[in-house]
Amino acid sequence: MPALWCAILLLLAILAEITTATATQFLIPIFLLTAFYVDVATKTGWMTLPFAILLDLAFGRSIPISLVPCLSALLVAWLWKRYGHLKSPLLQALPMFLLAGISFGVVALYAGGISRRLLLGQLSGAAILPLFLPCLDALATIARLPRYKNANERK
Repeated sequence: MPALWCAILLLLAILAEITTATATQFLIPIFLLTAFYVDVATKTGWMTLPFAILLDLAFGRSIPISLVPCLSALLVAWLWKRYGHLKSPLLQALPMFLLAGISFGVVALYAGGISRRLLLGQLSGAAILPLFLPCLDALATIARLPRYKNANERK
């Protein structure tokens, strides 16, 4: 059941990211935030990789550029689950800043520079993450699924 829930959540995140990017011309990393949540809260983090490719296909990208931040999200989620403080709401922006740094490095190498839009999008993701996690935890509680804030207590 958690795998199906995660698949539905990731599909909804892809739809939300495409909708906001199309409507506002501003890329908010909703999929990356959701992938990070899924990677920390459940043991089905590997599911995020095919969905990253699906996101690239939806945006019509010829190179799967979302795959590298998604792999980075797996690494950062593992580290954050092991060493981070999942219950402190203000500290939850730190993993997104780390992911933003990795994403900037990849895009700078690939595109030869960092666009202002990408910078604003990643910083908005870092600001949104502390607000985003309680909402997803509330949905997980309703669905009786593993929650983010209890992830480092489980073995």
